[in-house]
Amino acid sequence: MIVIDGHSLTLAQLEAVAVGREPVGIAPEAWTRMEASRRVVEEILRSGRVVYGVNTGFGKLSTVTIPLQATRELQVNLVRSHAAGVGEPLRQAETRARRVGGGAFSPWAKAWARPYPLGPSKGRTRPWARARPRSQRPARKRRMGLL
Repeated sequence: MIVIDGHSLTLAQLEAVAVGREPVGIAPEAWTRMEASRRVVEEILRSGRVVYGVNTGFGKLSTVTIPLQATRELQVNLVRSHAAGVGEPLRQAETRARRVGGGAFSPWAKAWARPYPLGPSKGRTRPWARARPRSQRPARKRRMGLL
């Protein structure tokens, strides 16, 4: 079994999972980090503090506060929107490699994200990945005021 801790995955281990179908587990210390991260988010929600993406919309809707009872749906919709893709589904080995090697489990073990159920051949599979580095993106004008 390959144990994902968020720090030490090797190419040989990735190949064993993707091609050799080696089982995958999450290291206890990674679970501890994920639980701590979740407690932070739960405390934010309990306190009523407004935090981007936790209880607000995204992008142009960032000034819209999401009611507490809708925050779970907000997060589910975020994962769905980022897990969408087009094209032929990847082969099983490619999907396993993507999910374990950098598409899901390693960052998940660092408490950044949760794994996605599908691996599209085209489209975003990692919400933190950007098409271009921030330094290469055009400057955005900030708009003030209400939506």
